[in-house]
Amino acid sequence: MKVDLSYERQMQEARRAFAASSVFKEFFTPLLDRKLLELFLIYFSAAKACFVEPIADYVKRAGDRCHELGYEELGNYFLHHSDEEEGHELWAADDTRRLVEFWNQRREPKLDAKEFLDSNRTPAVKRYHQLHADIVNGGAPYGELAIDVEIERISVKVGPSLLFLSLFKLGPRLISQLSFVRKHVQADIFHNTVNVKVLKNFVSKNPDTLNPLVDAGKLTLDVYHGFAKECLERTRERFGLMTASSRGKG
Repeated sequence: MKVDLSYERQMQEARRAFAASSVFKEFFTPLLDRKLLELFLIYFSAAKACFVEPIADYVKRAGDRCHELGYEELGNYFLHHSDEEEGHELWAADDTRRLVEFWNQRREPKLDAKEFLDSNRTPAVKRYHQLHADIVNGGAPYGELAIDVEIERISVKVGPSLLFLSLFKLGPRLISQLSFVRKHVQADIFHNTVNVKVLKNFVSKNPDTLNPLVDAGKLTLDVYHGFAKECLERTRERFGLMTASSRGKG
């Protein structure tokens, strides 16, 4: 029997389930409250500042571990690619401050960007960091490539929808505050194409690595789904308190 060595085919079902999640169906709707969307973008940006902060180091570690295991070509790729991950947390932190400033110019209650950034190491963010740590320190550090493929694919697939919804609901001035999302949508189209080619080439030379790669990819989707769900839940909790307070004052 011929063995299917296609990572893309083996990820199809998990990707369909991810895209069909109630989290995204609930969020990407024209009926979404504008104020809730804007508050979500603040929570999302603040969490992303912590979410991506250690990734360059994890990619470097994956490169070193791949060299240790004899995967020289992929190890070199990781070490080169790690430079591209540097500083992304600064984009997200700056977005958080700009979004809060924009909110405070137009809305009540007034918000504090520092509060959001100081509380951004959430359980879902920690779980994402632990995923990287488990992969790069485990027996299949090349699984870091599957994490990159899935995260960048989410940027390409979900990012434009988030930008369009934000433009539709909140206007072009708000979009100008979303540098992290905009830059990743633009860059990750190319990055993801390259990563998929690298992964396909790596599996063709090392077919025994396919299952660990698929496992890492599926775990990534699960962890990111939890991250998106947590961001939305935190937003709804804060939004509910705001709404109750506003009604009380009325």
